Amino acid sequence: MTQANAFRDLIAVIDRLLADDGCPWDREQTTFTLSPMLLEEVCETIDSVRDEDAEHLADELGDLFVGAIFFAKAAQKEGRFDWEEPFKKGREKLIRRHPHIFKDATNLTSEQVKEQWEELKKKEPTHVRRKSHFEGVPASLPGLAMMQKLLVKTKKHPEVLRHLETCVKHAQHQKNSEEVLGAQLAELVLKAEAQGIQAEQALRRFYSTCRQTLEQEKI
Repeated sequence: MTQANAFRDLIAVIDRLLADDGCPWDREQTTFTLSPMLLEEVCETIDSVRDEDAEHLADELGDLFVGAIFFAKAAQKEGRFDWEEPFKKGREKLIRRHPHIFKDATNLTSEQVKEQWEELKKKEPTHVRRKSHFEGVPASLPGLAMMQKLLVKTKKHPEVLRHLETCVKHAQHQKNSEEVLGAQLAELVLKAEAQGIQAEQALRRFYSTCRQTLEQEKI
């Protein structure tokens, strides 16, 4: 089956489910109700990568593709945009962010490509409209990943890092135990970033190791 046929056949099934005489549950879904499901599919896909199970990965990627298309169809139904628009924008962005391939034909290293990507990103309308460093950090990310994403985004702004470090130190002296614990977790993320370690991944890896040990010992 060609790529075009595989995509066409998937769309045909989804359109059948969303038809007037299609599945009542599918037809009731909105971008709001689909949001947590889409996040769950992303997490399950990542889990399948860690499991190194090719069949499981293909299955989860299928769910992810289905979820994304259902999401786009729901957005069209809500009058946000035509469902094909995300594909168009994705294609345009890839071309725009890779001028060394589609425009200048310049040989760049991986690090230079990454730096170019970030510079081009700053010129995007969505980036220009941002009023603070916190915009662009997905609020749905897990806490550790969200904090580290902010640190990565503000590497070239030492004043922001100093402010975050001050907030951490201040919160550690509060009476609210939740704030204190939050500050301690933030401090661990700061240390992880300084050492080039993904805090979220480190915790998940530790969890997986503990889980395997418990399962092996049947505890």
